[in-house]
Amino acid sequence: MGSAGSPGVLSMVRGKVIDTRGRPVADAQVQIGEQNTLTDATGAFSIDAVPESYDVGLLIVETVSAAPVRNAWLFEGLRRRDPLLQVYPPPSPHYSTVTLQTTGASSPLPAGQQLYAAFGSPDADFESTWLEPGGTFSGSYWSGPEQTSGAVHALLVQNTEADGAPTGFVAYDSQPLSLVSSSSVAANVTASLAGPPVASGTVSGSVTSHGGSRSNWFVLRWPDGTSLSTALADEGPSDAFSLVVPNIADASLAVIAMEGSVVRPPYAVSFLDGVVVGSTDNRIAIPAVPQSVVPAEAKTGVDATTAFEWVATGNVFVLHFIAKETDDEFFLVTGKKTGSLPGRGRVPYVAPANAQFIWRVEWHGDLASSVRSVDDAVGPAGFLSAFWENRLHGPKRGPGSYAVSEDRTFTTAP
Repeated sequence: MGSAGSPGVLSMVRGKVIDTRGRPVADAQVQIGEQNTLTDATGAFSIDAVPESYDVGLLIVETVSAAPVRNAWLFEGLRRRDPLLQVYPPPSPHYSTVTLQTTGASSPLPAGQQLYAAFGSPDADFESTWLEPGGTFSGSYWSGPEQTSGAVHALLVQNTEADGAPTGFVAYDSQPLSLVSSSSVAANVTASLAGPPVASGTVSGSVTSHGGSRSNWFVLRWPDGTSLSTALADEGPSDAFSLVVPNIADASLAVIAMEGSVVRPPYAVSFLDGVVVGSTDNRIAIPAVPQSVVPAEAKTGVDATTAFEWVATGNVFVLHFIAKETDDEFFLVTGKKTGSLPGRGRVPYVAPANAQFIWRVEWHGDLASSVRSVDDAVGPAGFLSAFWENRLHGPKRGPGSYAVSEDRTFTTAP
């Protein structure tokens, strides 16, 4: 840990802002007390005369569909002089229509077949888990440079029921693809899915959970940053799992266990990365979800004095607010189990009046048991889980967990 300075002595903070891909976040507004600055092209910033203990606020603004979208962050109770502030990628301003053509696969696909496809690059990862040959990806957005180059990976699978867990693998192909941000220029790629069949095996093990309904699935991950998720295998309350998986030379394998549903939080997941095909003793422990306490659902008149409280196991939490109308988001990273909307003087962002928000509490299990404070969470490894927005993302490797409370709504004061 960086030195914190002596009590009562003001000293410089030199920090850096990065996203979940490790990319620098330039031009982020940084606020400590009454001092403000911007990050440079490397994501770095410095502020002098900072007290021993301090909060640091961030504001990242992107223009999406000609409208500004704001992501604000507050890291609370820091002491270290060299914080690495890891944030979710800023709102995604870039989009390209991506169409996957195929050879060797008929359209529509016959019963018992399903086509998965995913794109990965240093700047983007998106997937379609129910795609017809000649179909278009949904959600092909990214942040960062206007042009990004990577690869599309396509996997044609067998299953016994529509959108069910795979039982075999008909064909696999990958093709390079470059994308340019444009709403009018389509990107087309052709994958050969004529075979031969992909060798397969099984992975199995056990899951420790909390008695709720549970699902498992596997994710294929490539060095280019692609993550391809497969359909869930519903295990109910059983603690055992077994998955049929492909054996693809340049792909690694992650196995995810989830309690609850991403469609309707709360839910919690844990995952193992680098799982070996044929392994039988894979053990996964799912964390408990945070429990929201106050405010109650649909509370009105909320402002910076309104307390948000929750019950949870752990040391560091993310209190997450989402504005329904503008898509603005605010994240409070705290070692407490209480927080509030940002007020003036802490973050270069103030929640709009009479606006409806969603709020939830997140716990990121990449924080090791030795992480006891937000100071530890802003260390050199970053703290956000590779699992967020309902799937495994990006280049971060290794096992992890993620848990999120139920969603509640509130309306800010007029």
